[in-house]
This record gives sequence, structure tokens and C-alpha cells, in this order.
Amino acid sequence: MKKNRLLVLMLALLVVLTLLVSACSTAKKPIPEQNTPNPAPQNNPADQRNNLPDQRNNGAMERTNDAQARADKLVRVCEGVSGVEEATVVISGNTCYVGLDVKGNLEKAETKKVENEVQNKVLAADSAVTRCVVSSDADTVSRLENIYQGIKNGTPLSTFGKELEEIGRRIMPDTKTENVRSR
Repeated sequence: MKKNRLLVLMLALLVVLTLLVSACSTAKKPIPEQNTPNPAPQNNPADQRNNLPDQRNNGAMERTNDAQARADKLVRVCEGVSGVEEATVVISGNTCYVGLDVKGNLEKAETKKVENEVQNKVLAADSAVTRCVVSSDADTVSRLENIYQGIKNGTPLSTFGKELEEIGRRIMPDTKTENVRSR
């Protein structure tokens, strides 16, 4: 009899706990859709101004594609220099940032010579470039590769402005600027 009483008590306790747990949980109801009618388009001058950024973005995209095409061209120019295995090029305005992966057996003086030759060839190959920053430092090359990939994936160049400025300052003594072009 004691066993039956204990079993009934346990079963009743289980039923009560189950009811409490299920009753206290929040009901999952679907979110009602809001049926608000779309307002009729108005010929508001402010709305017309809102269309301009899209047009500017298209222009920026074209400029980015142009800069990418120029950068790709300059990569081929850089990789044509003896001693260069791979090159990464980022163009910002009239400045060209070049990261070089040079052959491993080059001495420091030979690496400098390769970097100078790349600077000269880049300045000669693209008349819009007036400043060329070249580095074969592994950290700088890696940063330029990340910037290049970001731009290629659609991140605006302006996002990398501070990083490019820092790279330029870091390499400044080795930067070549062509002040006047007479062509």
C-alpha cells in the first residue's frame, strides 16, 4: 500500500510539474504582417537628391574598376622586372603602393636595386601616377595584399586611407616622386 501511495504521489507531482513548465513558457505566435499601404510617389526635390548618391556610387565604381585595371597593368609591369616573383599594386589618387615578393636569394643591395627599378618602371608606365611607394618588407606586402583583396571585394578605398597613409610614412625615405612630367 505504501508503494502505491508513493507511486501515485510521484505521478501527481510529475503531472503538476509538467503543467507548470508548459503553462509558464511563452507562446510562440507568428508576427503579424503590417499591411500599411505604400505612399504614392511624390515629386519632391529632396527625393530627387536622394537618387544622386546612387549615380555617384556608379561613378565611384567605374573609377574603382579603372584603378583596378591600372593596378593590374602595373602588376604585370612590376613582375616583368628581374628579381620580382610577385607584385601587389594599390592605386590611391596619384599614388601607387607596390608590395614586392622578391627572389629569396637577393642581397639587401640587390633588393634595393630591384625596388628602384620597379619605381622607375611604374612611373614610366602610368602617367597618372606621380608618387610611387615600393616595399619588399613582408609585413607591408601582406598589408597591401589585404587592402587589394578588400578593394577587389567591394570595400571602398577610403576605408583603407589611414593604413595607406601609414604605409606611405613608413616607407617615405624610399619613395620616389616625379614632380613634373613632360610628355
